Amino acid sequence: MGCNDCGMSDRGDVDDWFAEPEPVRPRRRDVAGEVTLGDETAVPPRPGRVSLRALPRGGQLALAVAAIVVLLLVLWGVGAFAGGGSAPAQLSTSSTQAASTAVSTPAAAPIPAPTSTLTPGSSGPQVRRLQRALVRLGYSPGRVDGSYGPATENALKRFQTANGLQPDGVLGPKTLRALRTKLAAG
Repeated sequence: MGCNDCGMSDRGDVDDWFAEPEPVRPRRRDVAGEVTLGDETAVPPRPGRVSLRALPRGGQLALAVAAIVVLLLVLWGVGAFAGGGSAPAQLSTSSTQAASTAVSTPAAAPIPAPTSTLTPGSSGPQVRRLQRALVRLGYSPGRVDGSYGPATENALKRFQTANGLQPDGVLGPKTLRALRTKLAAG
């Protein structure tokens, strides 16, 4: 239904914000004084205005992907994806002293070291002790479950390497001694 005086057109819903506006036809008076519509001339689009509907489907998709990439880069830039590592945070002496004087926190309970040597495949409370000791020293063995699996073996190898021992993943006498020393010091 077209209505030149009421602003509605045959082109669809007047509330479609993305539709291009209809060209305005100039009015003029003829010799008898009656108002007539002028020539059907198209109004050129405004420069710099781009319709997203005018883009091909691939262009719309590329624009959406580019917007997501930009958003992720901004989030990454502000540190939204910064995760905690497995190594414990190192505090300076002054911040540790300030924290201990401001808030009285109980000292961390000592973690007992295993009492015997262990090998991959072992399980039980002695393995749990080993896993807790490795966690305390910053070598995460994964879940503390009492099972000496590949994650515990790899954590122990990292501990051995850091302490100048042969990285074989076995809790032998030398590694056990180093583990007890580090637990007592830290």
